[in-house]
Amino acid sequence: MRSINCLLLLLAIVAVFAGGCNSGSGKDASTLPSSLAGVPRFTVSVQLSPKASAKLKKMGETIIVSASFFGYPTEAAQSKAECSGEIGLGSVDKEMDKPGVAIFEGSTYDKSKLPLIENQEPLLLINVFSGRKSSEDNLLDCSIFQDSVDRAVKDGVHIDCKLIGE
Repeated sequence: MRSINCLLLLLAIVAVFAGGCNSGSGKDASTLPSSLAGVPRFTVSVQLSPKASAKLKKMGETIIVSASFFGYPTEAAQSKAECSGEIGLGSVDKEMDKPGVAIFEGSTYDKSKLPLIENQEPLLLINVFSGRKSSEDNLLDCSIFQDSVDRAVKDGVHIDCKLIGE
């Protein structure tokens, strides 16, 4: 339970710091503020079980695909890590009306923090959850993606979801 709370805290912190992130203007890296780095285009394919698809459709619920950029701190930057042990670089959310493909294009992260993370290579965490339009609680139990940004760009990301308790 503590690790889930820690992850939720990390996501909240990342969301706060991502307020200045560009989630889709299509600007190339040369037009971005010097503190931000552009991420090449990547896609996230979201598939729902038949039960999850039917319930979300019946409730008029949306699907949120959340992309969080982060890295593991270098030895010298351990004290700057969040409770999860990671350094947040920024995040961006995409909302979908139904399952399908979310396209992340023009996303950015805080490149000024790259010296704080191992190999100065950002990692990517993809979480998917319901949009909480019809319920206070998330309705979905989804797989996650946690790997390099390069892998997401090269191979794309596939996320499978079912209803919680299904």
